[in-house]
Amino acid sequence: MVADWPPLRTAELDALQAHYPQLAGPCELLWHSPRPLSAAAIVSTRDGKCFIKRHLQQVRTVQTLGEEHRFIAHLAGEGLPVVQVLRDAQGQTAVALGPWTYEVHAVGAGHDVYRDAHSWTPVADVEQAREAGPMLARLHRAAAGYHAPQRGTHVLVARDNLIRSDDPLALLSAQCEQRPALARYLARQPWQAQLQRTLLPWHAAVGDRLRHEPRLWAHNDWHVSNLLW
Repeated sequence: MVADWPPLRTAELDALQAHYPQLAGPCELLWHSPRPLSAAAIVSTRDGKCFIKRHLQQVRTVQTLGEEHRFIAHLAGEGLPVVQVLRDAQGQTAVALGPWTYEVHAVGAGHDVYRDAHSWTPVADVEQAREAGPMLARLHRAAAGYHAPQRGTHVLVARDNLIRSDDPLALLSAQCEQRPALARYLARQPWQAQLQRTLLPWHAAVGDRLRHEPRLWAHNDWHVSNLLW
């Protein structure tokens, strides 16, 4: 699988050193993630190793990463084994440089069995699947106590606005006004007729129940190549 973005470069580490005191001194790129939707690397520093991830700003801004980092902090407070997000010299958990947004994490404890796996790689071992299941339950329990506004982005997140809406088609039409890429995609196909046929009969039967389901602030993409990075 070819990555969408170029790998992290030494010049980027030099630029980040002006913002993160944790990166002071000589730095070396040790490993590049094979994941396609962002660029990430493990870096050696004077004081140890850290994990750096770079996003295109159209995918993640400092603000939208802050939403995720606050959720990580909540999970840590609930005792879940999450990685530590490092703060820059201004106390922020992400920084924007040029067209990119960067976040820096401490390296996770333990052995990352799937670190070189491509996205959505299935579980390779039954025992690992049995361990992942209870951890998912722990995540849901911890997330149930987290209260935050709806995500500030529609990109690469799980959102249930449409199925909770009284009129999913009207809501989607309204969203197209603020989401030109979505509007261009939908303009190429008869999406209203498709949703009327496939979604609305089902929605009429369970829509009221869905509106009263508790909201969970979670990633909703529980695959083994995604459990750490």
